[in-house]
Amino acid sequence: MKEMIRRFRDGLPDVTALHGGESSRQALITAFTGALAARDTRTLGTLALSRAEFASLYFPNTLDATRDAGLPPQRKWDQIVLNSEKGIARALSRLGGGPLTLVSLDCPNPPITSGLMKLHEGCVVHLTRGSEAVFNGRIFGSIIEFAGRFKFVGYSNDM
Repeated sequence: MKEMIRRFRDGLPDVTALHGGESSRQALITAFTGALAARDTRTLGTLALSRAEFASLYFPNTLDATRDAGLPPQRKWDQIVLNSEKGIARALSRLGGGPLTLVSLDCPNPPITSGLMKLHEGCVVHLTRGSEAVFNGRIFGSIIEFAGRFKFVGYSNDM
């Protein structure tokens, strides 16, 4: 596992904090909702983990990183990227291009803490367009909290 991690990190900058993202979970979801409505893929990209952040902050705090038989970092990253691409494409297609209002955010589970990282999982949003409910469910994957910054691990969803 140590060698797989070394190879994955080869050529990546060593990151000690999340860059971009937001200062709270609510602010992250609000920025996401605005970017989704505007079909702003650039902003959506800044709200999700980069490969370097994954390598330096996320993966080292997972169980896989501590086990020789764990999922290699490249495979885990590939899963996150593929599921995110599918999820955000569905969200943009079904919800993008018109005003959206975030009615509620519910993250019913306590965050999972591992080292300096906290993961908020299973969060559900309720979105409306005008007075019409347009979505109620999971529209993104886990949220990582690290040193007071929040980003999405990925955009896998229930759509």
